[in-house]
Amino acid sequence: LRSRNHRGVAPALVMVCEYDPLRDEGVAYAERLHQAGVPVSLVEQPGMIHGFFRMGALVDRTTTAYDQCAAALRQAFA
Repeated sequence: LRSRNHRGVAPALVMVCEYDPLRDEGVAYAERLHQAGVPVSLVEQPGMIHGFFRMGALVDRTTTAYDQCAAALRQAFA
């Protein structure tokens, strides 16, 4: 986010959580990438907290997030 120039950065999937103290920074980063012409997808996980991605045994929505990441990787490497 602090870089002055984001041109040429790899396409990105930016995932933010509704109840994450870093949510706004993630949204701002996605916007900066978009402004630089970098293909970016912004996905918000409603009702989730920072770190939910590592809570697969406790949070069912984690599987959906894994699937979204896998789809983005498949698209990037296709």
